[in-house]
Amino acid sequence: PYTLHGYAPSPAPPPPPPPSQPTPSGKSEKLSFVDSMKLKATKAAREAEQALKAAANSTQAKINRVSEHLSTGEGGTMMNLKGKLSYMGNLLMAGGPEAYWRKRFEPPAEEKLISSFGCHISTPVQLVSGALFVGEMAAAFASDRADVGKECEGEVVQTILFSTTTSVTQAVNGDGQRYIGMPQGTGEVFWFTGFIEFDEALQTLALAWHTAQNQ
Repeated sequence: PYTLHGYAPSPAPPPPPPPSQPTPSGKSEKLSFVDSMKLKATKAAREAEQALKAAANSTQAKINRVSEHLSTGEGGTMMNLKGKLSYMGNLLMAGGPEAYWRKRFEPPAEEKLISSFGCHISTPVQLVSGALFVGEMAAAFASDRADVGKECEGEVVQTILFSTTTSVTQAVNGDGQRYIGMPQGTGEVFWFTGFIEFDEALQTLALAWHTAQNQ
């Protein structure tokens, strides 16, 4: 059976809590109304504090991932940011992600777009910032400066059919940077990195590839 590369099995569930111990008298102590309300208020305040900390940590983690995405590659943050602004402009002019994807790659009418992710593709020269579109039959990458209907110097536009892809895998380089790989039957491997949501992108791409193999 197909498994997602690099995913560990789910941990075992925690053991059940021990049974409550009876009071020395054999009867549970009944709190007064005031004490009961204080206890509830303390519990609610503790839960609210934990929720705020979790939200702050989640927001900071997202900011860190966006910052890492923009700083990936030789061009640096400002160059990547300019590229993202160009890409967003192309997206708006096309009428949204799916419309842009169809105009840029001209997939078959029956092909459906599942999702898209900002990332970088690894080329022999450098990492190129862009977006990876995941469809039901193929993955397609377009660099941020790829204009619909135009050939731009330095742009990268690549369609990778699932029918020629042997697996979806992940790797980590010496700097701890995570990559998603799509090996081809020819021995070539397409590598992508700098995802804002790496695990979501890996799972989406692997599931789409796996589904395509069974059709």
